[in-house]
Order: sequence, then structure tokens, then C-alpha cells
Amino acid sequence: MIKDFFGDHLTPLSWGEELPSVWKKPFNFSEQEWAHDVTEQQFILNSAENLASDYQKIGEIMRDTFVGLHDRMARFTGREDDPVSTEVFRHLSASDEWTNLQEKTQGDTMGSALATSHIAREFLSNLPEEVQEALQNHQEAQKAMEEARRKAEVGLPINSEELKALQERMEQTQQQALEAMGNSPAQMKASAWDSVLAAHNDLNDVKNAADALGLGWGNENGQASTIDDMDGIVELAEHLKNEEGLKGLMDTLGWVEEIAQSVREEVSSGQHYFTHYERGELDLELLADEEFIYLASDVEEIRLSFLARAIDGDVLLKHYEGEDELGKGPVELVFDTSGSIKPYRTILIAIALAVFKAAREEGRRFVAIPFSGPGDFRVFDFGLKPTPAQILELVKFGYWGGTEPYQPLEVALKIIQEDESMQKADILFLTDGQFADPPDEFLRMLKKVREEIGLNLVSLVLFVTNQQCELFSDRVVSAMRLDDRGKVRMVFKDVFRSW
Repeated sequence: MIKDFFGDHLTPLSWGEELPSVWKKPFNFSEQEWAHDVTEQQFILNSAENLASDYQKIGEIMRDTFVGLHDRMARFTGREDDPVSTEVFRHLSASDEWTNLQEKTQGDTMGSALATSHIAREFLSNLPEEVQEALQNHQEAQKAMEEARRKAEVGLPINSEELKALQERMEQTQQQALEAMGNSPAQMKASAWDSVLAAHNDLNDVKNAADALGLGWGNENGQASTIDDMDGIVELAEHLKNEEGLKGLMDTLGWVEEIAQSVREEVSSGQHYFTHYERGELDLELLADEEFIYLASDVEEIRLSFLARAIDGDVLLKHYEGEDELGKGPVELVFDTSGSIKPYRTILIAIALAVFKAAREEGRRFVAIPFSGPGDFRVFDFGLKPTPAQILELVKFGYWGGTEPYQPLEVALKIIQEDESMQKADILFLTDGQFADPPDEFLRMLKKVREEIGLNLVSLVLFVTNQQCELFSDRVVSAMRLDDRGKVRMVFKDVFRSW
């Protein structure tokens, strides 16, 4: 399928290979990124497939768009062998919006890929109809001419008159395409402006979603997502944008995470201090100051030397030690998804994601256990590097039935007992219901975990007074509304105090 859209000639196999391009640049790193990573992504393939019937050279158009956004040294020069492609990209790259978008995507494979998909789809489909038809006719003529030349190169019979006719057709359609674009300068500019601006906004939305949901982006931190996560991130962002029950989640997540971060800084007791430097894999959070100087150097040889060492895992890093190095056990969120709490679904998810992000930053295992009536519970155990698909599944999940918490709480205790670290664990229990007193077996199990491993169990109870929670919790916070920021702060304070 990839070859159908992108062709063998768009997959460079060796460094320094020259490919036809509207950009002038000294290296082909961006083509390597495009060929070996980006063309495997489903959202890129979908864009190519949707456009391939109209644009024979869609792979080449998308590749040049990606390179122009990704390679900060790419300079627009045009192609002597393809004036039509040159004119298309002249309109696209001449806008201020293109320059602004480049500042966000240079060196960012994920951002460049997403913007490429959007621009190719929006720009080409929004061109004036006469321009679209002229471009399609020219690309068909180009393809026919290329096929004829390939036949001639391998010795297959083809007469000179046929080649001459194909050449004349290609030249004629080329002139028609150039004239069509020249006759519609305002519409060409508007199409370029709209598509690049839409790509810019879409990139911001997806990037914000990835960061807010704890997935990270590119190489901006040591636990960030990669291009292999991109399909899932795009799907997750689309779900957040279009799912009626989740509208407002990003805003809610903003204030919930702000409270969580503030409380963590306030109650943190770990002594975390620098001890020495060491060499290892690239981690921008730990990268030595002098390495940042090499990375940002205007001297090409210095910058390329740093990139080569980064690829080999041989960069200088700061090493920290202290109480944070000791590690702790799992962080578990056991939360009610009964029908009565559904109106507060976005805040439930925001609290879950805030705790998940905090746990991940501490290098701790995070487990979420949504529950409802008897037997209705599910364990989401992300590990230290969740996929976008796992996050999406948790975001979408809920029973919206009754309330019976003890079986999921027992499962949470078993996870702590079976965890290899056997370090002190934390459970945040969230409910809005009333239920029976805790069974004796559950209380015995809870006592054993507290004595042998260590446990901090904090409960947030909504709308009602709940004496049952007092029987098994270290601390109970009651709130009339889940969006009571003061109560949310109190809960985070009790949870993070033990961290």
C-alpha cells in the first residue's frame, strides 16, 4: 500500500541520496524521517488514499510539505524539471502562516507529520476547481511520460512518435496548470492561508491533548511519545473534541492539574540534589548545560556532532540522588462510576489523569479501577509508558450503574501485595454512594497490607455523609460538589503528603 502512494523513489535507502524536491538543503535527514517512520502512520496513509485518485503525485507533494516543515535548513528554490510543483509550493510557502507553522514543527517529526496530513488534505481540496482539474491533468500526463521513459530504459519497444506526443501533452498540461494558478492568485493565497492556519490550530489541539493527558510530545521530555504513538494521539484528540460527554475536559483538566502540581510542590519532602555527571541516552530534563550549547550552536559541525552522540547514547547528563531515588509502590485510583456521578464525568477523568501524570513523573506504577454495582469493576494498569489507546479506553469507560466498592478495593490491595517493589503504596478512593459496612475479610487484608508494606488510603465522598469510609480510610474528605476546588485541593494534599 505504501508503494502505491509514495513509490520506491520516495524511500531513500542511503544518506546523501538526491531526491527531486522544491527545497534546497545540505542533508536528507528529513527524507529519512519521512520514508522510514512517517509513511507507516495510518493517518498519513488515509490522507494519501483519499487524494491519490485525483493527484497522481500525492506522495511527492506530501513529502515536500513534510520536508519544508521539518528541516530548518530547507530553503525554497523550486524545481527546474517541474514548474507546476514549484508554483504550488510557492503559493503554499509564501504565506506568513507557513513561516509561523515552521517555527513549531522544525525538527519535530510528529508535528510535521500531522501538519502535512492536514495541509495536503485542506490545501488541495480547497483550490479553485479549474486549478484542481488542471493539476490533475498535468499529473496524469507526467505519469504517462514517466512510464514511457521507464519502458525505454529497460529496452521495451516504444516508438519516437509516441514519446513525442506524450512530451507535447505534458508541456501543454503544464502550461494550462500554470495559467490556471496565475488566473486565480487571490483564491490560491486564500487556500494556502486557510489550510496552513487550520493545520496550525489542529496541531495545537492535538499537542495540548497529548501533554495534558500525560503522553508528552516528541523529545520534549524523557517520557514523551514518539511517532509510533501518533495514530493513537490523533484518535484520542478527535474523541475529546467530538464526544459530547467530554466537552470541557481540557479546561477542567487544566485547573485540576494546576491544583495537583501546586500541592505536590507544597508538600514535597524529598531531598533531590545533584551529585555528578554521567554519559547516557538523550534526556532533555537531565541534559548538561554545555550540551544545550552544542545543540543550539550555529556552527554546523558542532551541532551535527552533538546529534551523532545523541543517536549513539553518548551525551553528558546530570545525576541526582536523594530520597526520591528510593522509589515507592503503586498509586491506585479506585473510583465510582455509578449513574448518579455521571454528570461529573469530566472531573472524574481529570482527577484520574492528574494522579496518573504525578505517578508517572515519580516513576511509580499507576492503576485505575473504575467500579459500579456488584461485580462491575475493571483494572487499568498502564505501566510506566501507556499508549494513547490505553488512555482513550480509560477516558471512554464507565458503568453508570449502582455502587459496591469492596471487591475492587480488595483487588487494589492484592495488586499492592503482588507488586515486586513491595514499597509503601497509595490508594485514592472516590465515591458518591452509601454502602454496607466493610466485610471482616477486607479489613483483615487491609490491616496486613498496612503493617507489612505500608499504605495511605484517602477517600473523597460526594454529596452524602459516609460512615463506612471512616472505618477503612486514613483520611476522609467530604464535598457537596466534585468541582469544589478547595475539597479537591484537600484530597490532593492528603494523597501527595505521603509521597
